[in-house]
Amino acid sequence: VLKSDNTWVFANLESGDPANSAVLTVTRIWEMEDACKLQFRLKNNLGYRISALVPRLAVQNKDGIVYDTKSISFASIKPTDSQYTEVQFSGIGCHSISHMKVTEAPRCRMGKIDQWNEAEGECLSHIVVEPSQEINISK
Repeated sequence: VLKSDNTWVFANLESGDPANSAVLTVTRIWEMEDACKLQFRLKNNLGYRISALVPRLAVQNKDGIVYDTKSISFASIKPTDSQYTEVQFSGIGCHSISHMKVTEAPRCRMGKIDQWNEAEGECLSHIVVEPSQEINISK
């Protein structure tokens, strides 16, 4: 990661085993004049049903400023199945996004996790984000 003083630091790579996680992948990008639309796939490799999972995405512009945040929602995904969803960020083209980050997953119902016993960060810890050739995305 390049810092503002032009020095570098090594980014912490995401830990987690994709074979035992909910794997989030960018599958398609539509570049628009003043918007960026993305399609995501969530593959359930957890071994139990994902009743609901709502990751939150933040996009940074070329100046490193968080331009916008949006949530995407997935529901009722059986083990080994996948589900697709789309999100559009208006006012910023895909070419102007320097980084997209999955910042949190504040709500989920899967396995033994639900709104009454979920610890902070627990939903997010079950997500692995696949690197993309088309957009810089991480967790």
